[in-house]
Amino acid sequence: MLERATERAEKRVRRNYKIAIPQFYTDKAINQSKIQLLLPLCFDNTNKAILALVVSKEGNAYLAKTVLPLDWDYMNSRRIVTPDADWITNI
Repeated sequence: MLERATERAEKRVRRNYKIAIPQFYTDKAINQSKIQLLLPLCFDNTNKAILALVVSKEGNAYLAKTVLPLDWDYMNSRRIVTPDADWITNI
């Protein structure tokens, strides 16, 4: 289920880049900050996000780091810009 949801999220982002919402993250272990992207994970065909997949750019690829509940994502994403995607505001 997770693989299918991840594939669907990737396809959605390729069609509309505004679905990927930036999030500011500071790794306290190494005291380094970076921007990550939040992608909606939908586990059925309703396109209603249940979780957000957190991805980071590593070289020429994006790697999934973790998943977060939507209320955490909404809180973190607003630190940069008001989210343009409606999937994260439907919590």
